[in-house]
Amino acid sequence: MGEDGLSDVKCIGKNLKFEYWYGSVLCTRVFVDYRKQTVEVENFTDDIVLQAFGRRKITTSTIDEFFRERVFPETRVNCKEILRQMGFKNYDAESIARKTHGILYNDLWWLRFDDEDLKWEDIKLLREEAGFHV
Repeated sequence: MGEDGLSDVKCIGKNLKFEYWYGSVLCTRVFVDYRKQTVEVENFTDDIVLQAFGRRKITTSTIDEFFRERVFPETRVNCKEILRQMGFKNYDAESIARKTHGILYNDLWWLRFDDEDLKWEDIKLLREEAGFHV
């Protein structure tokens, strides 16, 4: 992460690893190599509904789009205030997803990044604290 708390997603040579979970079920593991401009996806289920990307072709340029689907929109009325409360100066979907784990109110999907040791029990507690239905 950069000095301002933002990720260095666009940095040449950066690798990114994260997992896409549905509750306690690991569905997809993703490896992004920005230097080589490659994305490797490993699915742990044959059910395309549970897979992070289904049958879509994923490239490094679509990873940001995926993170944007898992966080509040940049067009949200109070976006700047939320970013300030989170400690960010600018909107960066990956950084927001790292901080929120991609948790949304209306589903049980969440993200775990390579430097985390979170489990579903931890995510359930975070959801409860936020007032989400588990």
